[in-house]
Amino acid sequence: MEEFIYENIKRLETPVGYFSITDEGREMPFSVKENAYSVNIYGENGEVLKEVFADTCYAVVIKTADYKIGKTYKYSFSSVLEEIDGDEPQHSRYGIIGNCAVGIGMNNPNEWDELEQCYKYSKKTGAENELIEPPFYDETGFQLYSMRYSEDGKGFYFKLLDRSRKEICFEAAWMTAGKYSIEDCEDAVDFWVS
Repeated sequence: MEEFIYENIKRLETPVGYFSITDEGREMPFSVKENAYSVNIYGENGEVLKEVFADTCYAVVIKTADYKIGKTYKYSFSSVLEEIDGDEPQHSRYGIIGNCAVGIGMNNPNEWDELEQCYKYSKKTGAENELIEPPFYDETGFQLYSMRYSEDGKGFYFKLLDRSRKEICFEAAWMTAGKYSIEDCEDAVDFWVS
């Protein structure tokens, strides 16, 4: 089993800000594990130009026993992250702050249920050729937690729905330009958290 590099902290500091989980502004405890792996940067013809590796790619781990069922929490970075990306069911925000690329990611365990509700709502409203979100989701069949992007551009909101897992992991990564260009750092961070 992987060991935590930080346990029961309230902020994960970076050179340009910090990651935190809050309950209406009150910082909540979480732990951190390494989640590092390399990313290949490809050229126009598909050739590997370089391999990018950073030791600042982490899994932010919450113990569900420390959080209340039905309560909404915010997992965020201290500054706005301009870009949004992801590959269903993973969602992310990332961006460049100074000479550092920063990213935050969260898996949506109910992505497929949400899509099904979107399809039904779109059909109901007569918009069969586009996907429209309903005004709210019926969370009756959802598991673990529900999530959505925060309006301030800094991260996500999540609501704990059950304790079917003892721990939940989210992503956090950053990389300072130097060995690699800031663009390569941003690409790598985006990949790690998406």
